[in-house]
Amino acid sequence: MFSSVSAFGWNDGADSAPEHYSRSQYVRDWLVYTALAGNNMPLTAHLRASQSGAFERVCNGVRRGTITLDYAPANDAIVEMPPINHPHHMQAMLYWCVRIDCSMSVLSEAYAQLGRSASLDQIRQVSKRVRQEEERERARKQSDKGWMRTQGHSNGAAATMPMFRP
Repeated sequence: MFSSVSAFGWNDGADSAPEHYSRSQYVRDWLVYTALAGNNMPLTAHLRASQSGAFERVCNGVRRGTITLDYAPANDAIVEMPPINHPHHMQAMLYWCVRIDCSMSVLSEAYAQLGRSASLDQIRQVSKRVRQEEERERARKQSDKGWMRTQGHSNGAAATMPMFRP
């Protein structure tokens, strides 16, 4: 038996052989949830939490070296993605999400803002900004829901017409 070491140099101390990306049940679960979300299917809070949990399990597996990827960047200081229809596109997204420690939506937004061949440092800076914007937006939505409840709208939706009672 051996301890697994990932492409990132982290050793998890596990005594099991690494599992390839294409054979990992964690990866399959994550890809199914991602496909559901990508098909404009409304995900319940439970399904969103399951998708998030599946993504975390896959990221942890890559980080610890228990899930191996075919994708490896030509230069690990430059963030370049294969085209979206390339077989390694999702692996590349996963690799850089683990490397930068961010979600796929944050990485996608940062990559879209900077374009091809952005440096790792640039992507990290932009992804940090994108995360902060997402957190502010989430806090604003929570604040709006709280305000709606204090105004007597228990479901969080604003009334369309004021109710006058004689």
